[in-house]
Amino acid sequence: MVTIYIDLDCTIVDLNKAVIEELNRLKGTNFNPNVTVDYWWSHTNQPQEVFEEILKEPYLFEMADSIKGAIKGVNKLRDYGFEIVFLTCPNYDSEFCFNEKVLW
Repeated sequence: MVTIYIDLDCTIVDLNKAVIEELNRLKGTNFNPNVTVDYWWSHTNQPQEVFEEILKEPYLFEMADSIKGAIKGVNKLRDYGFEIVFLTCPNYDSEFCFNEKVLW
C-alpha cells in the first residue's frame, strides 16, 4: 500500500481564512480571507507579532473550516487504496494547537 502524507495547514484546514477572519474581528479590518500572499499575511501590513498572537488563540484550529473539496479528495484517495497519514506540526507557542489539530 502506498502512503500519502498530507499536511493539515492550508491543505485540509483553511488556516488562512481562519487567521484573516480573526484579524478582521480583532482589528476592525476588512481583508478578504480568500486572498493570501504568504504565510505571514504581509499584504495586511500587520507586524508578524499580531499573527503570532492570533495563532496562539484557543479554537483557531478547531473551528477553522476545511478547504473546499479537501476532505472529499482525501476520501477519494482512500477509496483508491492509498493509506493517508496526516503529518503536521503544531504551533509550540500555543497551548491549544496540538490538541485542536488532533481533533482534525
